[in-house]
Amino acid sequence: MKHPPDSFVSSPSLVCKLKKSLYRKTINSIVIVAVYVDDILVTVGNNLDEITSLKTYLDSIFKIKDMGFLHYFLGLEFDKTNDGMVIHQHKFIMELLEMYSMNNSKPVSMPLPTKITLLPTMSNPLSDPTLYRQLIGKLNFLLHNAIFHLSQFNQSPCQAHYDAALHVLQYFQGTTTKDWTTCPITRRSVSGFFILFGDNPISWKSKKQTTISLSSAKAKYRSISRVCTELAWLSQLLIELEVPNVTPIPLNKEPCFP
Repeated sequence: MKHPPDSFVSSPSLVCKLKKSLYRKTINSIVIVAVYVDDILVTVGNNLDEITSLKTYLDSIFKIKDMGFLHYFLGLEFDKTNDGMVIHQHKFIMELLEMYSMNNSKPVSMPLPTKITLLPTMSNPLSDPTLYRQLIGKLNFLLHNAIFHLSQFNQSPCQAHYDAALHVLQYFQGTTTKDWTTCPITRRSVSGFFILFGDNPISWKSKKQTTISLSSAKAKYRSISRVCTELAWLSQLLIELEVPNVTPIPLNKEPCFP
């Protein structure tokens, strides 16, 4: 970050190295600002004065457009309820179905058929590969594992790959996991996890493992290692945010506790 005003700096090109990525403004208030390119989301407890003060400051430096209370952000819809907030992507899905003329298609029960095997060269290459890449990029906001599989063919997609991508789109019309040597090209397994905080999903990933697992047990251990790494990072983040972590009550084996 830039040096504070009136501070001594040996060179104007030097910047400060932050010890934290999150700082509290006051003792009893915390302001969280989520930034994605030029879209900004601000939240701060029930103190609206803090948000107003921040927006005024930002507007004095950058010309910003205040969109009001949170309803739609980066393809996500936010509906406020009596006991919290519901996040969904209904609007994004309907626009995507209409864009590809799939809004009247027959629904399917799974994103990809269980017996499907996609290879780099399967049928006639698409005359316009950007059509496939555009669809994969949009679907990536909705369903990660299937898109991870399909995105391997972005370089030279064939008609069979595009048909599989449209099948994923039909799925929208109507947990930690692993597989073993599913990829027919590299024979590597895929690790996936889905982490909830309360009833809310906060982290998920589906990624091909870096090495070949010689058994399903080894694939499971590698999946466990990956999700534990993510959990360790989330644990430190919650500590920094001062979110209480209530540990389970330990069982006592003393005779006085039968």
